[in-house]
Amino acid sequence: MAVEFVPYDPKVPEETEGLKRLTALIKERQVPVANLGFLKAGQVVAQVRARIGVPFNLSNHVDAWQHYEVRPGGGSDKPEKTKSKYCVYDTVHRDYVYTQEWVELLCKELADPARYEAVTGKTLPQAPAQAAQPVAQPVYSKP
Repeated sequence: MAVEFVPYDPKVPEETEGLKRLTALIKERQVPVANLGFLKAGQVVAQVRARIGVPFNLSNHVDAWQHYEVRPGGGSDKPEKTKSKYCVYDTVHRDYVYTQEWVELLCKELADPARYEAVTGKTLPQAPAQAAQPVAQPVYSKP
């Protein structure tokens, strides 16, 4: 399909009439997208780490999906046996993708220090204690 751009001057009625019959429609083509709305493990890790503000890496993510039994381990003869609310097996790429609900669950659960330890096997790092601020002593001057 060829497209030609034509200068248009609304003050010249002859040009306006000629352009009325050159109206064309362009139809946008919708293409299906696989795994739309799903996340890779690294994306899950990045979102969880940013939201809970404590260490969370791919190793912790493995701990989490094992703890919550969201998917089978590597080499499973039934990789599609997942909790589809949180994780789905992609047969074409032979990997797993995760849902936003999985991110929400992890953020909710791992914000609690006891759950974080139960899931990852690690204790949450303690925030550094606030150094005691010296109390300013009033200065008196003699009259």
